[in-house]
Amino acid sequence: MDASTDIFRAEGICPISKWVDNFVFFRIPRSHVPAYNQLQQEQHNTIARNGGTQREGGHIWFKGADWPDGSFEELDDTCQHPIRALALIAPAPNVDTPFAYTLTHIDTISKKLGIPWQSSKDQPFGSSFTYLGFHWDLDKKLVTLTTHKQEKYCRAIRDWNLNTKHSLEDTEKLHGKLLHATHIIPKGRAYLSGLERLMATQRDKPHVPLSSPKGTDFELDWWLHILSSPSPLCAIPAPSQVTDIDAFSDASSGTGIAFLIGQKWKAWRLLPGWQSNGRDIAWAEAIALELMAHAVLAEHGQTKTYKLYCDNQTVVEGWHRGWSHNRHVNPSFHRLYDLASQNNCSFLTRYIPSALNLADRPSRGIYPPHAFSFPAIQPDISNAPFFIDALLPYSQPETYAV
Repeated sequence: MDASTDIFRAEGICPISKWVDNFVFFRIPRSHVPAYNQLQQEQHNTIARNGGTQREGGHIWFKGADWPDGSFEELDDTCQHPIRALALIAPAPNVDTPFAYTLTHIDTISKKLGIPWQSSKDQPFGSSFTYLGFHWDLDKKLVTLTTHKQEKYCRAIRDWNLNTKHSLEDTEKLHGKLLHATHIIPKGRAYLSGLERLMATQRDKPHVPLSSPKGTDFELDWWLHILSSPSPLCAIPAPSQVTDIDAFSDASSGTGIAFLIGQKWKAWRLLPGWQSNGRDIAWAEAIALELMAHAVLAEHGQTKTYKLYCDNQTVVEGWHRGWSHNRHVNPSFHRLYDLASQNNCSFLTRYIPSALNLADRPSRGIYPPHAFSFPAIQPDISNAPFFIDALLPYSQPETYAV
């Protein structure tokens, strides 16, 4: 399949993408071929400057241009082969004549190579199509999960629920299906922690059926509800401008949590008992980040991508992945996903050393001299008993119950 893809590209038929033996061919108008090939050459030069072929295990890819959010294009082609406007093969339908190639060109090469296409999967060229279980709309730049995949994944969850114990193979199969759905439902990444904890336990006992960790049933119920509803519309990823408003959050286990946005700040004192039931500093750091996100939106508005600084790697890297091994951090991520969705925005976390974190001092009770504090920001009710506004009086009781 890799070799045949190279041959198609060398014949001028591209762009092409594939996953295992699933191919998707794109074509462009003949009038656009020169301009596209110029872009193709620029991409090829960028790939060469970035080191050419990148390998991560069995994954081979090519690094393209840097994006404003600090990420970069991940390409599956060296972009070394220009597109060719191939001669039309008669009889060519009128709909094909404006374009660089037709399905007949693909079939002619395929026949010589002995590639047996599964005709039932053929789709005519168009701006809307199905590929890898997703429905793509290139005009609107949106992608959704197909109804077929939704129904298939719902059946998989219901089948899973018929048994109380499962083998590693069972867990991996269900996890793989739901992980695929997270490309369209990114919030779901934080609702896979139960299955992932189970897989970690099963590595040493792959054939021994084991019970799921606490909370897995809740997560799968969430998935069943989401997959039983119409698939959300997900924007096809593209470069976006990042808004950096000097937003820093921090937590100090001995004192409290705080954030600073520009010249404004807010702080809370942690109350006795906050470390009960396994809560730790990562939980406090996630809460600080979550509260800061609310303040960022209140101060700077919706529909933007905001850069947020934090000095806790568990939270920063966890948000990049969309989930955390820390079970107390994930609920905060759930709420952050909801907040971003409701306000059509996104949050980009960046690690910053504690020595450079401007929220470090207020998190330790050393508050800025200026009074530019944010008004009341209400924490989620489930976390309200564990901290109090730093500017409010509080008398610590001699004893407390956990």
